[in-house]
Amino acid sequence: MTERFAHVSGSSALDALNTVDWRLDPERSSEQLTGIGEVLDWCVEAGMLGPDEVATLRGDARDHPRLAAEAVSAFRAARDSAYGAMVEHDENAIADFQTHQREAFSRACPHPADGGRWTWLDDALTLRTPTHRLVRALTDLAQSDDVLRLHRCEDDVCGWVFLDTSPRRNRRWCAANDCGDRNRARAYYKRKSAQRD
Repeated sequence: MTERFAHVSGSSALDALNTVDWRLDPERSSEQLTGIGEVLDWCVEAGMLGPDEVATLRGDARDHPRLAAEAVSAFRAARDSAYGAMVEHDENAIADFQTHQREAFSRACPHPADGGRWTWLDDALTLRTPTHRLVRALTDLAQSDDVLRLHRCEDDVCGWVFLDTSPRRNRRWCAANDCGDRNRARAYYKRKSAQRD
């Protein structure tokens, strides 16, 4: 199956923060998660929902369109507050994300899993489950050493994020063949123009 969304961050949870294109440019910024279908498709690609769960939630969304719309808004709000908290260290975003955390963790209980690790089991499968799972996954990331490698693409308007796992920690772009190529070309033409002048 062809993937609809980019997965360049090195973390399935962090990929959610990259579902807004050109985040840093208000005039060009565009939303990828425009409806419950897109949210569910993203969750499948990220491994946060299984096929049976998605089938159930698609049925719930058809039967309850208002709840589905509210679930989309909640998912996007959690994603954006996580971006503000984890990437921009904004105090208001941190407070907002804490609100999402309280709800997400109140809707699940810890359960021992294989290998001695623990996992969270949802109390029930609802249209808010995607949001709860995303928030818990982002919380796990924020508490891990991986978050020390969190980096925002150095393109002026991109805004996508990734975990810099390069040996020298010098990765600059979300994707070398996208923002990387565009910025290298821009720098090349700028140098050529300066030489001509």
